[in-house]
Amino acid sequence: MRGSGLGSVPADLPGLSIIRHSDLAVSPWANGAGTTRQVAAEPEGSTIDSFDWRVSIADVVRECSFSAFPGIDRTILLVEGRVMVLAINGVECRLEPLAPVRFGGEAEVTCSVPDGPTRDLNVMCRRGEWAASVEVLDARKPVSVAPTSKMIMFLACFAGQWSLVEPAAHRLGPGDFLRVGCTATVQAAEPVILIRLARSRGARAFGAGDDGAAG
Repeated sequence: MRGSGLGSVPADLPGLSIIRHSDLAVSPWANGAGTTRQVAAEPEGSTIDSFDWRVSIADVVRECSFSAFPGIDRTILLVEGRVMVLAINGVECRLEPLAPVRFGGEAEVTCSVPDGPTRDLNVMCRRGEWAASVEVLDARKPVSVAPTSKMIMFLACFAGQWSLVEPAAHRLGPGDFLRVGCTATVQAAEPVILIRLARSRGARAFGAGDDGAAG
């Protein structure tokens, strides 16, 4: 199922699944300012109004206003393009490449792309039920990640080819995601993005030293 987050599971990758960028359905925005590709969401089959957490990619081509998501915590990371400028409740925030920005989904947000179209990674989770972290890893040397039993973890790279090294060797392309349910080692010439989600009432955003960090 597209956007379910289940992905394909090669026989030699128990506990891992690959979500290919080419398999993600494109949903145009009603205002014509961009498109969204949903990577994964839970519960399976949830709508834009009923998800517990959601990972997606957005392409923005012109100035627009963001939809409101009351009760949702959002993290946005610019993965393609030079800059995106947000006004969050009237306060300007410049998104530079690979620098995560967090804000409440109920905020009034407008967006402009002064240097041309951009692509961004969006991670949204229901406040008080789930916590999310988005971290950028240097994977020029192999880097390993190990999720806990209560954690959902994704890896992605948006520039060039990258590789799963262990527990089995697989090639991945730009924009592909790896859903990680066991210890995995990856390598890439460009930065790799680590997404962590954990269910916990009263949850907070992860810190770099929390369980499941890369090593």
